[in-house]
Amino acid sequence: MKTVKKIFFVWNSKEERDFLEQKAKEGYRLVDVKFGKYIFQEEDPKNIIYQFDFKGLGKIPEDEYISFYIDTGWILACKYGGWYYFYKEIKEGESIPSIYSDNNSKKSKYKRLLGFLLLTGFPLYYQNIVMFPNMESSKLEFPKFYFFFRIIVIIVTILHLFALIKVYAVYHKISKNLKE
Repeated sequence: MKTVKKIFFVWNSKEERDFLEQKAKEGYRLVDVKFGKYIFQEEDPKNIIYQFDFKGLGKIPEDEYISFYIDTGWILACKYGGWYYFYKEIKEGESIPSIYSDNNSKKSKYKRLLGFLLLTGFPLYYQNIVMFPNMESSKLEFPKFYFFFRIIVIIVTILHLFALIKVYAVYHKISKNLKE
């Protein structure tokens, strides 16, 4: 087993895919993902294509969801949160397959992700919009807990908004390609 520490975000999926495919060519197949860690198993170098999908909070049971991809020839490498990492070995000269049949299916992945981000961001926005303005400022002296809590929540909210904007930009780009 080999562990590589590296961080990718959803808007860096091409870079993440390239990284995993290069590791496969070096003889390492992905077996697990944790935040900032990729765990590989050593094996013979192969030409492997990786694809990711975000299931989110969909109504389809997980076993049905996975079996759909397995039936189309993909192998589940691992799962990380709502993300599923699939791979397929391809032969030299073979066309590069995709788990998405068209841009609409790609678009729906990002739509699910946007919905998930909005749902998880609701408590942050609620804190910033409703709770903080209604707190007494006299309770926000420097050594008090709420002072630090406000700073942490504001930083996390800014990071969340940044992620939301980046994912929306990818979603918009795919939507724009549908019209062309």
